[in-house]
Amino acid sequence: MYKNKKIVAIIPAYNEEKKIGRLLGKIPKDLFDLVVVINDGSTDNTLQEIEDVQRKHQLNIYTISLQKNSGLGIAFKEAFAYVKTLNYDIGIIMGGDDQDNPAEAYQFVHEIVDNGYEIVQGSRYLGMTKQIPLFRLFTTNMYSTFFSLVAGKKITDASTGYKGFTLDLLSKIDLTDSWLDAKYGIEQYFLMQSIKQGYKFTETPVKKVFPKEGYTKMRPVIDWYYMLQPILRSIFK
Repeated sequence: MYKNKKIVAIIPAYNEEKKIGRLLGKIPKDLFDLVVVINDGSTDNTLQEIEDVQRKHQLNIYTISLQKNSGLGIAFKEAFAYVKTLNYDIGIIMGGDDQDNPAEAYQFVHEIVDNGYEIVQGSRYLGMTKQIPLFRLFTTNMYSTFFSLVAGKKITDASTGYKGFTLDLLSKIDLTDSWLDAKYGIEQYFLMQSIKQGYKFTETPVKKVFPKEGYTKMRPVIDWYYMLQPILRSIFK
């Protein structure tokens, strides 16, 4: 809780063994009132690690377990439907792969509560993240440029998943379309529509950690097509 605002972390996880436990162990309990983890059909020890951290750290975790891997679209729709039933104020999305630093969530909450922003996007480029893989550096910068042109606002890092927002945005932005069930795209569409509909937006610096191997589950070409859908549909809607 921060200044009487109730805060929930929303964390998707698919086969994040040896990562999800480390991430959850760093969650600041004085900031978050609840952690919602979407176990997206993991076939490794992801669920066991979640349960172990819950016992060891006495962290308030609500786990949504999907029977099969459905992708981020379905995972976030499940999580959003649940948090909308809560009387909470702020949601913070971060990855379950331990590339985001949970301590940086204070920055997002500060921007929302103290500065009046309604959606805050993390930016690894403002945060001087080091050793970004060359292919990721090129594609994310190209994506952010295209995204910014369509959104009508300069955004340095439109594709990172680390973001904070007032939970009432979930009732204002329509995320019901079936195309948003895809593996990727729902987060970017949420960001795009929040900006285009005039909700107060800013970025905040974050430092993302890229392991030497296995830093992404994205498939070249195919998944970037899904990432482009929020931009294309915002143009032609």
